[in-house]
Amino acid sequence: TMHRQLVKKENAHDDSIWSVAWTQKTNLIVTAGVDEKVKIWNAEDLKLRSEFAEHSLAVTSVSASGDGKTVAASSMDGLISVRD
Repeated sequence: TMHRQLVKKENAHDDSIWSVAWTQKTNLIVTAGVDEKVKIWNAEDLKLRSEFAEHSLAVTSVSASGDGKTVAASSMDGLISVRD
């Protein structure tokens, strides 16, 4: 089993995080939370790059394109959102 050292952690959402995606090419982390928000972070320093709150219930899943330009999210409100 390979164990890696914790490099950095951040209080990312106001409540639980349900999904995380990472784009290797652009080194971005995308998070989805119970707080109804999707946030995009720089993976190097965990600085918030952008966030959006288009859902009315918890965001349960998030995915990002390999180039980090498109983010898709699904929520308990029954909606899917796609952002470029």
